[in-house]
Amino acid sequence: LTLYLGSTTGNIKFHTNTTERMRISSDGYVGIGTTSFVYGAANRGLLEVYGSTDGILALRNATANSYLQKTGNDFYFNNGGAGTIFFQNNGSVTRMVVASSGNIGIGTLTPNAKLNVNSSGSLAAGSVVFRVEGSSGSLFAVDDSLSGSLFSVNDISGLPILEVFSDNKVVGGTFNSN
Repeated sequence: LTLYLGSTTGNIKFHTNTTERMRISSDGYVGIGTTSFVYGAANRGLLEVYGSTDGILALRNATANSYLQKTGNDFYFNNGGAGTIFFQNNGSVTRMVVASSGNIGIGTLTPNAKLNVNSSGSLAAGSVVFRVEGSSGSLFAVDDSLSGSLFSVNDISGLPILEVFSDNKVVGGTFNSN
């Protein structure tokens, strides 16, 4: 089936029970549940889904349903099945997952803790795997080198006040006094 619109300025409209349910504008925007393209006109999207209380985009297959949902000021990703949510870029490179258990994995597809960060060789030796920054610098850091300083808790200026080393030394107090 091919539909043509005889005008360059008109819309293709789909109705049920005399109510417009969907339209395709002459410039290619698709609206479901809306007759005006708020975001399309600002070049922010080609598909707009509107609901008076919820905007829901459902993705379904034979085994499960998944939803993108906007309710009030809240936005939800809902994986209706028992599967994993994958965050990817560069086509298909997985950067982060949320497993059905609720565990979050960065650098791993199978997180075994609430937050599982795995550099798996993707960082240069000695790189920091995890860091908490304050307004004046690093407050907490975990290193991936397995030699020298492995773990540190820092004061507000970024200097270690507690440090764990690979040679089983634990230093607390004055910086660089091991």
